[in-house]
Amino acid sequence: MPALVKRVMGAFVVGPWSVDDDSGVHTDWLWVSDDGKEQVKYSIAIAGPTMGYSPGTFLFAMSKSPQLTWVAGSVDGYAGGFIAEDAPDYTLTDMLLKTRYNEGRSSALAGISLDGERGLIVPGPYTGAFATFARDGSLVGAAQVAESLGTCWRHVPTEHGNAFLQDIHLWEFSASGEILVDYDPGRSRKDTCPVVALTDDGIAILAYEEDSSWHLHRVGHNGSASEELWEARPGIPLALASLGDVALVVSHLDDGTLVRVKDGEAEMFPLPEVPSARAIPAEPGKLFLDLSDPKGAVREIVEIGCAD
Repeated sequence: MPALVKRVMGAFVVGPWSVDDDSGVHTDWLWVSDDGKEQVKYSIAIAGPTMGYSPGTFLFAMSKSPQLTWVAGSVDGYAGGFIAEDAPDYTLTDMLLKTRYNEGRSSALAGISLDGERGLIVPGPYTGAFATFARDGSLVGAAQVAESLGTCWRHVPTEHGNAFLQDIHLWEFSASGEILVDYDPGRSRKDTCPVVALTDDGIAILAYEEDSSWHLHRVGHNGSASEELWEARPGIPLALASLGDVALVVSHLDDGTLVRVKDGEAEMFPLPEVPSARAIPAEPGKLFLDLSDPKGAVREIVEIGCAD
C-alpha cells in the first residue's frame, strides 16, 4: 500500500513512511501544494528511545516544518509527543489517556484537524474515551468520556477541531477539546458503514438504516439537525461531499459510480477507478480521491467538484 494522503492547511501531506537505506533508518514525508506544483520533502533520522511506548503507532505531519507529532499506546495508556529535525528522539510531552491500549479490543483511531492545529485520539470502539492533542503532543483540555461505542467508526477532521462518527452517532470537538455536538438519532445503521463529510455549516452523514432506507443527516456546528429520506440507491458508498443543497456520493455500485443529488433528484455517472480509490477527507464541498497505483511511484489525486 502507498503512504496515506491527508489534507492539511489547504495542501496535501503524503506519509510519513519509514526508510532503511545506506544512510540509516529515517522517516520521510512529502508536503504538496494544492495544485501539486510545490513539493517539499522532509526527513528525520529517528534516534529513539520510545520510553516503553509503541514507536510510530501514529505519526502526523501537522505543520509545514521538519517536525512530526506522535501518539502511542502502552499498558499505562496513550501518550503524545513529538520528534523533530533537531530533536530526533521520541520526546514525551503528555499522557493523553489512561485507558490501556488493549482495552479497546481493536486498533485505536486518530486524526488531525484540517488546519493542522489539533488531533484526536480514540483508543478503541468500546472504550468511549476521547482526547484532543496539540502539535507537540500535549493534551488539550480534558479527556472526554462517552457511552460505550460500537464497531463502525471513523474520524472526521473539521476546520479547527475534530469529530468522531460511530454508526450514526456523532461527536464533534472544539479546538479546546470540548464536546460541541453530541448527535444521536436513536437508530442503527444496517449492513454498510455510513459516509460523512463537512458541509457549509456542519457535518453531513449518509447512512443506510434499519428501515432499509438511505437517510441524509445534516448536523450543524451549533447542534441543530435535519434529516431527509433518499430515494437514490448509491450501493456501497466510499465518500460523500456536500455543499448547499447538492450532495455527491462516490460509490462502488457497478464497479464505480458518482451519484449527484439535488432537490431529491439523483443523477448517476460512471466512475471506473473507484474500486482502488481512497477517499481523502477535505473542506466543505470538496471530494478528493487518491487513485494511486499501490505498486506505482506516481501519486494521482483527483478532485470532484460539488458546485451547482
